[in-house]
Amino acid sequence: MFRSILDTFMQKDSNIKSEQFLEQQVPDRELLACNFHDSLDLNPIFKHVQQQIPNDDTDENVNKRARLEKVALEVRERQMTALADSGKVVRDGTEPARSGMERPILSFFGPYTVASKAGGESHTPRLCLSLNAGPKEDHYRQFKLEVIDYEPSLREVQARLYVSCPLSASDSQRADLDLVGSREADTTFWIGLFAFPMIDNTHLSHAERCAVSVTMMTPDALQIALSYFPGSRASLKDKPYYDELMHDLLRIENIPKSEKE
Repeated sequence: MFRSILDTFMQKDSNIKSEQFLEQQVPDRELLACNFHDSLDLNPIFKHVQQQIPNDDTDENVNKRARLEKVALEVRERQMTALADSGKVVRDGTEPARSGMERPILSFFGPYTVASKAGGESHTPRLCLSLNAGPKEDHYRQFKLEVIDYEPSLREVQARLYVSCPLSASDSQRADLDLVGSREADTTFWIGLFAFPMIDNTHLSHAERCAVSVTMMTPDALQIALSYFPGSRASLKDKPYYDELMHDLLRIENIPKSEKE
């Protein structure tokens, strides 16, 4: 099934009209997403089909775009539900860029937000998320997520993600934490509706991952989710690094015999 669907995507019969070709491409993407979303990076395939759909407001083309985005939404929600079982998935609400604003503003992250010194929440909040890394071992990290740019025509946002190294529970709640001295990752990237967290994520130490997902984008609203999860829940193609294997082996070796039993 995978071979037949991918061959259809890679090859185009010159006798097929562009409208017929698009009609064939959309259901093929649905089949790929439903069956191979955890082992294949579908982002470039979805984006290619999206770019082939004429950017007009005819019912036919609007329906094609909506159908593609609906499939992506269903797959993304399925993945985030699975990741939340063993990790954390935090959603926010943002306001779209308006006249006089350079970028969308993150509005809230709920109870995971680290309070500022004044007791409120900043427009670029820091988050404290924890992950159970093994028996009697919890990892706390501080995250900071910014939306730098917003491109409505491409339906993508540019984000900057900061992640600290594992911290103590008390340090992870500090609003004045040294972001440079405690930094493990600080990366900038573009992300859209067709990026899936199991595939498109950032590697962290101790076989952990984090991912940013755009869960909704309309002229009136933009919603983003941050996922923090163990590497064992990442995609089937995501192979562990050598240091991750060593960390897991050492952790298992240090578990008391009574707990192993």
